Amino acid sequence: MSDDTSGGPIAGSTATLLTWLAGSGVPAQVSAPDDRFTGGARLSAWPYALLPEQEVRGTGEPLRLRVRYLLSVDGPARDSVQLLDAVLANAAREPGLRILFDPPAPEVWTGLGVAPRLAFVVDVPARVERTVPVIPRVRAGLRLDATALRPLYGKAIGPGGVPLAGLRVEAEGTGYATQTDPGGHFYFAGLPAGQPVRLALSGRGLQFHVEAPADSPEPVVVQCDTEEV
Repeated sequence: MSDDTSGGPIAGSTATLLTWLAGSGVPAQVSAPDDRFTGGARLSAWPYALLPEQEVRGTGEPLRLRVRYLLSVDGPARDSVQLLDAVLANAAREPGLRILFDPPAPEVWTGLGVAPRLAFVVDVPARVERTVPVIPRVRAGLRLDATALRPLYGKAIGPGGVPLAGLRVEAEGTGYATQTDPGGHFYFAGLPAGQPVRLALSGRGLQFHVEAPADSPEPVVVQCDTEEV
């Protein structure tokens, strides 16, 4: 069986099926059954389902599937029988194909908008190659870059010195955030030392920013005029 998947796994399985049918003397085309076809008799192959064949997780093995096709004939009934007989006569010569002799489910015909007819359901294997990331080898010794940190204390207050509780306080650019407690206080255990920190406070419909000076030992007091926000 051909393993050509240059156009993708489903395209590859479709090419495999069409090649096998042509080799059996019954050329086919990829099309849905059509009751309005009047050009004699034609064999159509219509992919309508993807089924799992094998699931291997975490090993890098290809994902194996089956593409399910409906093989049916458009045209006069006597010609349909001859074409399908030719397919059936050659089915045993291709072990990779799996022909199912159960009739297609009624909803298949309903979904295609055609009358039920004599047909084969064929499963053709397909596989999807998994991309395994290449992890470069570490060729140098481990190096630790230490960054000096400092704590930061603060308090958010409104008009009249009223503490603002439940505000979200974010140290921008660091990924750290906290909330003010019932007394309006907030605390960061370790922020980059030697540089100012821009704080973003939000909540209660408020949103404002303040810059904390670098390495100041004093708590940062954020005065929020809620009537102007």
